[in-house]
Amino acid sequence: MSTRLDAVLLRAARLAIRWRGRLGAAQDYLARAPYSQAMPPDEEKARVRVAAVQFPARLFPSPAEYARECYAWTSRAVAAGAQLVVFPELVGFVPLLGLVPGIEAQAARADSGGGDAGTLAVVTRLLAPTATRVYRFVFQNLSRRFGVHIAAGSAIAVWSDGTHRNMAYLFGPDGFEMGHQPKAHFYGQEFHMGLTRSGFVQVYDTPVGKLAMPVCMDYTYPETARIAYLLGAEVLLNPSADINAEYNWHYQLRGVWSRVQESPCYGVHAMMVGDVLGMPFRGQSSIVGPVELVGNDGVLARAEPCDQGDVVIADLDLAALREFRKRLPVEPRYDWCARQLGAIWERVERERNRSGC
Repeated sequence: MSTRLDAVLLRAARLAIRWRGRLGAAQDYLARAPYSQAMPPDEEKARVRVAAVQFPARLFPSPAEYARECYAWTSRAVAAGAQLVVFPELVGFVPLLGLVPGIEAQAARADSGGGDAGTLAVVTRLLAPTATRVYRFVFQNLSRRFGVHIAAGSAIAVWSDGTHRNMAYLFGPDGFEMGHQPKAHFYGQEFHMGLTRSGFVQVYDTPVGKLAMPVCMDYTYPETARIAYLLGAEVLLNPSADINAEYNWHYQLRGVWSRVQESPCYGVHAMMVGDVLGMPFRGQSSIVGPVELVGNDGVLARAEPCDQGDVVIADLDLAALREFRKRLPVEPRYDWCARQLGAIWERVERERNRSGC
């Protein structure tokens, strides 16, 4: 196939995605849907009710169908009293693969060995601008109309330098973006999507607590959560999308559950589940805290199924967390840590340069 023909086909696919991604019907649906108002957080008592949405992924061929699904899960969470609703990783990308013409046939061809390594990166570049526009429109409307804070999982954002990044977003009850956090550590297929790893850990001071929202694999590394904790984070949001047909809860504990035991915070783990284009997403969404603070196994609430949609609800006592932190029996030597870490990274860099990595 000629380069010129390739370019024509790509342009046609991009135009088709834009056409399918028109927002009119979604806008009409969101304008007509009924909304209950979320209870404002009681900042004086420093208690907040949070919801982790275990989102059942499937392909949505239109923004209107996607908006209906996101509305239904947000409405369920708000009806349960949630003041902060947390969605999973790539909720703004994987379900919207349904906007790509012929995506199921392409996926089947790839599974049978007829695809090529660059296909996923091409699809990412074609879909990302439209999918992120749809995603942001939907969650800005939902947060504003319900009057609720929404940590809307993540989408593939096109950055100002033209790179593509797996970006988590936080929307306030007025519908405006309160912050965003790019993913720093990749796993599996992300290496083939043409994404750029980036981002300092950010902490956002909000009426529902001081929030940090590194994404999925970021929590496999203790340093990520520790940095957020040292910056003042009280609630670690962990949007995830794990492709793993052989799901194991104990393997999942390497995520935010382990991190809050080391760096005392609450953790909210929202998982994507279901089977999409041959990808088995599995997980049990949970809300966790330090064992010494919340008791038992450190789990405040956990979804039962690992492959079906659910909403997990728990109340976080931020005042108790703050008191607990004051009583910690140990205080890290920050000056020692700074010197040690600086020396370690110098050694790592020298080794990488020596080995040509």
